Amino acid sequence: MSQIFVDACFRKPTPHTPIWMMRQAGRYLPEYMAVREKAGNFLNLCHAPDMAAEVTIQPVERLDVDAAILFSDILVVPNEMGMELEFREQLNPEKALIGFTGSPWTLATYMIEGQGTKTYAIVKKKIATDPEYMH
Repeated sequence: MSQIFVDACFRKPTPHTPIWMMRQAGRYLPEYMAVREKAGNFLNLCHAPDMAAEVTIQPVERLDVDAAILFSDILVVPNEMGMELEFREQLNPEKALIGFTGSPWTLATYMIEGQGTKTYAIVKKKIATDPEYMH
């Protein structure tokens, strides 16, 4: 097993600079589109371990990159915690959609605030007044 990416993270010598790409399993791969169609929708794909693993590996095999990016979505965690979630078709098809992940803080702020915020007023108040809830 190649450890080029891990070795580079620990500043060990590597034969080349490791390569990986954000959203490398994106919509551009026909094999990804086939698996997503089979899943029925994006959330089904995220919640099906075999399919999520398949689309995680597809770009590694096709592009020979040095690391796989686990296929998922930031909002899968709150969804598993009982928060209702659905993805609706709303983006102009000429525009790209970029996925990302977040820390527990990021997830908590989205779950509590309901959206991104510059002040985090609601979540900060919740930390001060109800730390057990925040835990």
